[in-house]
Amino acid sequence: MNTQTKKSTQIFQGIFTGIGMWIFGHLLSGRLAFVENIELYPTGPLVILFPFVFAGVCILIAKHSVGAGKDTYFITSMICFWVPVLCLIISMLLGFAMEINVPVISHIFDILQLIFIFPSVATLSIYYQFLYSIGTDADGIVLILISVAYLVPMIVGTIVSIKIYKDEF
Repeated sequence: MNTQTKKSTQIFQGIFTGIGMWIFGHLLSGRLAFVENIELYPTGPLVILFPFVFAGVCILIAKHSVGAGKDTYFITSMICFWVPVLCLIISMLLGFAMEINVPVISHIFDILQLIFIFPSVATLSIYYQFLYSIGTDADGIVLILISVAYLVPMIVGTIVSIKIYKDEF
């Protein structure tokens, strides 16, 4: 079998795994957070489990990739798992930067924010459902701390999966 075909197949599998993970989380949230935050169906606090599912899937992918010798699949999956989170963070930072109210720069940041918000719709939906589930009206630093606490299992799962992958590959 052609190695290029094998690598391209692994890339597609990694992309579809990442998309599948975020679709699962989006369905778990029961929300659509794009222009408005709309509850599609009630899910309750199920979304609190998402970071742990994310971490578990990262570890399973690392074990599968090591066992099957699929290094391209592992790398692509990890990238696809983290792109929506990074896009959301960039979009939020651009939102803060737009408040400087310099006409040309604000318009450029507005367009960039729109570009970065598209890949992060599922992430934003999960995030809003999480905040709704824990019933917080927190603002500022408390909201940032809650957000970081939500990300900790995801980061730990990713680090553990990278360690498994590096140690065994």
